[in-house]
Amino acid sequence: MKIKLKNLLILLIAAFIFMQGGCVESLAKRKKKKDDKPAGISEAEVKKINESISSLTKKIYALALFSPEDNEKLVELKFKLDDAMEASDHNPALAKLYYNAGYIYRKREYNELAVQCFQSVLMNFPQSTYAKRAKFELKHLGIEPATKEKHTKEHSDKGKKYP
Repeated sequence: MKIKLKNLLILLIAAFIFMQGGCVESLAKRKKKKDDKPAGISEAEVKKINESISSLTKKIYALALFSPEDNEKLVELKFKLDDAMEASDHNPALAKLYYNAGYIYRKREYNELAVQCFQSVLMNFPQSTYAKRAKFELKHLGIEPATKEKHTKEHSDKGKKYP
């Protein structure tokens, strides 16, 4: 019960900071970047994202409180990963980063973001070692995992008319 109250308190603090403009600036940067042509992800960026994920994961395991800076990192993670994927980079390192980010989101009870991260692993890196883990996590969340083949078939079936 105490952990749930801590999580609720953290979410309320994060929401307050967000509403006060703590994250608004980074969201504005994200929107501005969206108009630019996306570029691939560099090794330095992969390393930086991995360091953020590692520090947040350690806090999850230690049941430590997230600081406002940690919450900002958590918001930025998905944006950075999506930008890299949008660049058609399909760097194999992204599979691990998406999976680990999804794990953090699931532990923080941001289930919608967790599902998006795990689905990204399955859709873009179905042969990676993280795909099997992502399927497990999705089933744990009560979601039927979508695969690239299933997604392609569903979209091709939409145009067909059945008797």
